[in-house]
Amino acid sequence: MKRKRFIEDLEEVGVCKSVYKRKYFLISEEKTVTRSDETGHVYSSWGERFDEAVSEDKTLGDLVDELEFVDRSVHYHLSMSVYDENGDRIKI
Repeated sequence: MKRKRFIEDLEEVGVCKSVYKRKYFLISEEKTVTRSDETGHVYSSWGERFDEAVSEDKTLGDLVDELEFVDRSVHYHLSMSVYDENGDRIKI
């Protein structure tokens, strides 16, 4: 999937869950990524977010590139998360 199209789809559905090697990543339209280990981060740009490594050989951008579609028939909502001044998610 083209990354621009992915961003457009996120604006409609709110968040996309991507799974890779038994790890999941919730990618939201606010440039936020929440990981299966319950850590998260708010990125300053789409490029920075897509550059995050999910394994030794893959980035979040690679996962997006491999997507065939985003299910736009469902709108997802995330529970509220709190982030520190560095943009890192704070566990509550």
